[in-house]
Amino acid sequence: CVVAFNPALEFPVFVVLSLLPTLCLRFKVFEASIGRTLRALKVLTRRSVVINHIIETAIQPLSRAFEMTLVFFASNLLVNATPNNWSIKLPSHWVFLDPNGDGILSALEIQGGFHKWSQGLLLAVLATTLGRWLLSAKAPPAHYEDEAAESERGVIRRYWMGLRKGRGPAMVIDLFLSLSIVAATALEWLKFLNISPQTVLTFGGVGGLALGLASQTVVGNVVSGLLLLVTQPFAIGDKIYTGERQGVVKGIGWSSTKIEEDDGSIVIIPNQSVVDTDTVNLSLTQNRMLTFTLPFRVPKGGTDTCRQLLATIKTQLKTHPALEGILVEEPDAVLDYENSKPSITVEAVLDGQVVSDDDLAPIKSDVLISVMDTIRAAGCKIGGLT
Repeated sequence: CVVAFNPALEFPVFVVLSLLPTLCLRFKVFEASIGRTLRALKVLTRRSVVINHIIETAIQPLSRAFEMTLVFFASNLLVNATPNNWSIKLPSHWVFLDPNGDGILSALEIQGGFHKWSQGLLLAVLATTLGRWLLSAKAPPAHYEDEAAESERGVIRRYWMGLRKGRGPAMVIDLFLSLSIVAATALEWLKFLNISPQTVLTFGGVGGLALGLASQTVVGNVVSGLLLLVTQPFAIGDKIYTGERQGVVKGIGWSSTKIEEDDGSIVIIPNQSVVDTDTVNLSLTQNRMLTFTLPFRVPKGGTDTCRQLLATIKTQLKTHPALEGILVEEPDAVLDYENSKPSITVEAVLDGQVVSDDDLAPIKSDVLISVMDTIRAAGCKIGGLT
């Protein structure tokens, strides 16, 4: 109204109005109010872990959203301070900045163009803030306890339990949600930059084909990781035997599985290798697997010596005092020849009701020493020993 009656006051009025959001930003008026309000809600809903987590993760994003909105209003009010009768003639190489192309940039054109540009930027920034909040809200809280989760039932609790265990449909749902959030945010930025999604998909399809051909192994590991998460053959904390590796599962990622072996070493196995080989989940069975491989040098006598040595080891395993009463099935000794080096692999399945994980190490040590003595008694030399 003041500007309508006195146009000369247009510039100072809009400048003063633009200072109001700036002062709110400077003294964090809305941030403090939002923080107090949401923390008060947390107190009222303290019995609900889910609602408390959602409120906690919303405090910072909501404050940032209000800050960006205040910046939007302050900058637009400042631009609107430009007198309506103001204009400037653009040089020929700057004519593209003029919306109507007449070479004269007026105050109304500046105000309209800036408002449209800043509005698109605000929407993109708000979409990014919302996306970051959703990504943090869908993740289980750091203090989330399994005991508390099992005391109540609900879809979100089961979802969080699945994420904590790193297995099952929850991991697939989490991937789908993450990709959807990132895609929605990216689309908002493409809209702001005036880039057609069809153009991105066209060039992305060509690039994706070339990338796919060059990264078949990576794709295979990711697909295998997805298969492991859906079929759930093992979980974090389970003891497994896969290929030539045995240990406790420490992590199941999209491309690899991490296990800790008995000696404390961490082994990272590509998921495709886990899927392609036979894997035994020792935590789901009552049995324990005793296995080791010994490289050796064959003396004169060749295959006849090897046959006799394997038969002697099998008999020795059947009658070994450390294995008495705990063998579930007949033990085996197999000859292998790889990289021009022969080796003998010993395998024995033990009763898990009698043998614990702590018992397995001394039993394995005892059997290993006996087999090494048998190999040396046959005139063979064991790799690493003189």
